[in-house]
Amino acid sequence: MACDTKRQYRKSTQKVRFAEISPIRWHTTRQPAAGHSEGEGVMQATSPAPSNPLDQLKDIHVPDGVNSWPLDWGWWCLGGIVILVIVVTVWWLMRRYRFNKARREALTYLAEITGAETNWPMLINTGLKRTAMSYFQTEDIAKLSGKPWVEFLTSRLDVATSSEVTPGLTTLQEQLYIPAPNQSHFAQCHQSALVWIKSADLKDIKPNTSGNKVRGQYA
Repeated sequence: MACDTKRQYRKSTQKVRFAEISPIRWHTTRQPAAGHSEGEGVMQATSPAPSNPLDQLKDIHVPDGVNSWPLDWGWWCLGGIVILVIVVTVWWLMRRYRFNKARREALTYLAEITGAETNWPMLINTGLKRTAMSYFQTEDIAKLSGKPWVEFLTSRLDVATSSEVTPGLTTLQEQLYIPAPNQSHFAQCHQSALVWIKSADLKDIKPNTSGNKVRGQYA
């Protein structure tokens, strides 16, 4: 009887131990079910995740825009220089435009002359005379003719241009005194007159602005 009692006591003790231990073993060794990760079957002690230090940073503060007014003295000086340059440039262009008024009128006048006109030498020479009178003393220009007149015209040109137009200007003076001018010389004389009007050095001479038509003002 004593042996049976000991056996029963041992069995009951083993059952109690199995009941206390088996849930832990089963919970720690069971396989994860389908659709779950392996870590779900293991009991783990979790601790709170550490906070991110970047979350404690504040947003960047954008400074207010810099006001450009009032302007610094350097900008005022620069603006004054720009305005001065513009004013001087406009003044120079207007002065140059007025100065070349006689040239433009002479070119328009010569463009209307054709070789079909029997008095074309006189018309071309008149255009040259009026242009010169617009920039030089009328008395000095009016008395020039022939070779002295040609020499005066070529003296206002550079060497290369003077050599180019001298034959045509000389021929023009010869045709002035012929009752029936040779039309074959018209192109040469006309071109020489155009070149002189365009290229003559007149920039140092004050143009005539009196309005007198005798002095280069074309009707």
